[in-house]
Amino acid sequence: MTRRTQCALIVVALAFVAIGMLFVPRLGIEADEAIITNGIYDHGDPWYSWKFADVELPIMLISYLGALKAWFYNGLFLFMPPRPIVLRLPMLLLAAASLWLFFELLNRTIGRRAAWIGALLLATDTSYLLLNTADYGPVTLQFLFKLGALVLLVRFHKAGSKQDLAYAFVLLGLGLWDKAVFAWVLFGLAIAAVAVFPREMRKHLSPANIGVAVAAMLAGALPLVIYNIARPLETLRSNARVEQAAVLGKAALLRRTMDGSVMFGFLTSAEPGPQPGQPNHWYQSLSLVASRWTLHPRRNLMLFAAIGSAFSLIWLWNSPARQPILFGLICASVVGLYSAQLVNSWMHRADQIILTGGSHG
Repeated sequence: MTRRTQCALIVVALAFVAIGMLFVPRLGIEADEAIITNGIYDHGDPWYSWKFADVELPIMLISYLGALKAWFYNGLFLFMPPRPIVLRLPMLLLAAASLWLFFELLNRTIGRRAAWIGALLLATDTSYLLLNTADYGPVTLQFLFKLGALVLLVRFHKAGSKQDLAYAFVLLGLGLWDKAVFAWVLFGLAIAAVAVFPREMRKHLSPANIGVAVAAMLAGALPLVIYNIARPLETLRSNARVEQAAVLGKAALLRRTMDGSVMFGFLTSAEPGPQPGQPNHWYQSLSLVASRWTLHPRRNLMLFAAIGSAFSLIWLWNSPARQPILFGLICASVVGLYSAQLVNSWMHRADQIILTGGSHG
């Protein structure tokens, strides 16, 4: 990568962080965003922890959410008191680093032009920006581990370094410990890899490589593994269930997730209210002007882009772009099924809160 390319990527990353900073002090702290405090403060109650004399080391915050992020902030809060910028800026910086990794992945697999197009599209994706500014998923570490692992796996494929293979699967293991639903991402990646790159997969499926990958993933996910041994398969037993919601309802939720409209009424109010706030800064005024010019859009074009990508295979089937497009579509489809399940869970949880007048932990 040339110095000019590196400087341009730094500019894109800084612009991404600067835009995210406009939201950092203004969005309220969501409960799931603040759940890390259960593994930091004395009044917290981690789901599962290890005790060494008088020290309690949190391992799992809930049955599927590990304490990795809490470990990071526990150290950070020793030097900086918790407030919105301290909570959110590190995740925003990691999201900017993920832009670099995404560029690197596309550059190594498809080419420089595709890398720039992909990185710029991701950097200007409002859903990606907002989800990482207020990491209430939490998803930021998931993006970082996934992209870092993919870059390392591509390096392993081209150079055969077992060190790259080991580091990649350590990152995937950390992703599982950070949030066990990362298994859906692994499942999507595995299905896509077997379907699109069968010969390449067979080439690397040696006993030595399998041993390195399994050992490395176990190392990364070791706290999650020990937890599920101490409490037999509790992550699976507590979270694996079949939803009976109608297929059409799930399809509608998936569409709203893809086009970003699901955030209205969740991340922000659905309507401005009878007395909407007035702009106090030039960028707020600019935002309102842009909204009026674009007729107050409530969804992005991600769904149409995905449909366009699928249909582009008709013209690109015999080109080098076929395999990357197929890989992305298959992986996204598998993970998209989980997204519909997750949004359905959010909606059910919101209904319960409204009906009971309470809140769920």
